[in-house]
Amino acid sequence: MGVLKKVFGHEDEKQADATPPVAEVHEPVCPHTALAPHWDNPEDMGKGELATYTCEACGEKFSYSQAQQYLNQPPAALASVGRAPQPYDDEHSR
Repeated sequence: MGVLKKVFGHEDEKQADATPPVAEVHEPVCPHTALAPHWDNPEDMGKGELATYTCEACGEKFSYSQAQQYLNQPPAALASVGRAPQPYDDEHSR
């Protein structure tokens, strides 16, 4: 009977208690750098103040005034770099 208890009994409960807790995952905050304008009427196309802006990365929608906050300011990640990397920067610097 001792073998059966080890196989089917209390040993399984001890192993289940020994599993480490799962770390909490935090979703990154979207910087809303991919805003696309959408208009309700074809006549309004090209008039930014009449558009609704949708972030193509996360799907959140913004009014014109809200979208201007993101469109007029570079994201914090790019501001710290100074300029966007250019293609072939490494190859032409030789």
